[in-house]
Amino acid sequence: MLKSKTVKVLALGMLLLVTGCWDKDELNELGIALALGIDMQGDLYKVSAQVVLPTEIASKSRSGGNGNAVTVYDATAPTLYEAIRKLIETSPRVLYIPQLRVVVLGEDYARRGISNMVETLMRDVFARTDYFVVVAKGAKAEDILQVSTPLERIPANQVYSSLLASSKTWAPTSTVTIDELMKRLVTEGVEAVLTGIQIVRSTPPAGDDENNNLEPIKPRTELRVSSLAVFDNDRLIGWLNEEESKGYNYIRDQVNQSFGHIAYGNGLVGVRILQSTTDVKAKIINGEPHIQIKVTNMNAIVEMGTTELSLRSREDYRRIEQECSDSVVHILQNTCDVLQHKFKVDIFGFGSLIHQTHPKVWKTLKQDWSKTFSGLKIDLSADVHVKRVGQLGDNYLKQMRENTK
Repeated sequence: MLKSKTVKVLALGMLLLVTGCWDKDELNELGIALALGIDMQGDLYKVSAQVVLPTEIASKSRSGGNGNAVTVYDATAPTLYEAIRKLIETSPRVLYIPQLRVVVLGEDYARRGISNMVETLMRDVFARTDYFVVVAKGAKAEDILQVSTPLERIPANQVYSSLLASSKTWAPTSTVTIDELMKRLVTEGVEAVLTGIQIVRSTPPAGDDENNNLEPIKPRTELRVSSLAVFDNDRLIGWLNEEESKGYNYIRDQVNQSFGHIAYGNGLVGVRILQSTTDVKAKIINGEPHIQIKVTNMNAIVEMGTTELSLRSREDYRRIEQECSDSVVHILQNTCDVLQHKFKVDIFGFGSLIHQTHPKVWKTLKQDWSKTFSGLKIDLSADVHVKRVGQLGDNYLKQMRENTK
């Protein structure tokens, strides 16, 4: 009997130690934000939040509702954190950001400097760090968050998925999370790069009037991830085009798969990059830094647009491989020229590589690295091998064209 009473007393005592969370919020009191947009309005931060509408998500599961699954709230304040919390003035629920998928920076804001944004969002103890950061190319972040997407009722999810898919299969884009961005900003010898996102508006078809029974299928407004934003310290200074963005990802060894073409004879040959690896080395020759870059690709021929090439012998393959290798070197050279002579910033991390491999040399170079980088000797090479040609073992384009005459 005494033992039973003792157990009960101990159990009651342990219950006193079980307390609730001091800062808990009920789920039905929260507004789940999947995307944040950050702009400047004068000297004030303007924050836009793309918030999920639970009632629309529920109606979709029950009866296939077709209303908007998200809404956008915005607020302004002298500090970023105040603006985020001030969203409660227009939102009926407290903003909940641990489920963030993407943060969009307006181009004007990015040109002013983004360090404060990175520091503030990284400091938030409730936020995760696996969301992507992008820059609104030629637009405000709030405008990006207002665009609906046809395949996904929640636009933030589509942007997130598009970034993931394109970075794996399309070389000109890249994914950068908030913690990776912060690492870039605090590391010596490398500058930050972010993927751009832009609004693309289509032109209505000619004769689009009440007598035209053709209903347009293509959305009038779309979001497109393309090109890379170049930063100097924490400020956006310009954009790389598609080919230059591809060259950057080659040099950073961030190309998994991609597509391209080479000019050959009287047409083009389409190729698919099945696998790509890049080896970058930093050497000191006669006291001067040199960078050696070698790209090795495994390619497949996916389109034959020329009649001047056969695939009957190994020599035919060598000709294609050489053309592909020359094309890769051209892309690399063009990208290096743009960064060295136009932007004059090291987004490749060559300085960081020298810091790691030759720390004593780096001490003498880092004070004037921008100038040194502009004149840095870079040796480029590519080794491309064609491993597949699809289901056709030869080029039948010429034969088919002659038979149709």
